Amino acid sequence: MPNGGVPLHMVLRPREGGHVLYCLGAEVKVFSSAEWERAQSQGEPLFVLDEQEAEVIETFLRYWLTDEGPGIHRPPGVDVEYDY
Repeated sequence: MPNGGVPLHMVLRPREGGHVLYCLGAEVKVFSSAEWERAQSQGEPLFVLDEQEAEVIETFLRYWLTDEGPGIHRPPGVDVEYDY
């Protein structure tokens, strides 16, 4: 896998449903579930966070969540895919 073993794509389907969170590197896109099923990453997102906006969220969450260090995080019960 390129990028030192870290995937380029991540797809997260939140438990409450209705939306899909897609990351391409540091860019974050949010799709309706219907739009994702229709066109996946080529569809029209509801909104996009650029790298700077994503970094703001990342640093905030890093403070409040346990930092497990580098690597892939797949907690039980979370619907997440890497390099779909």
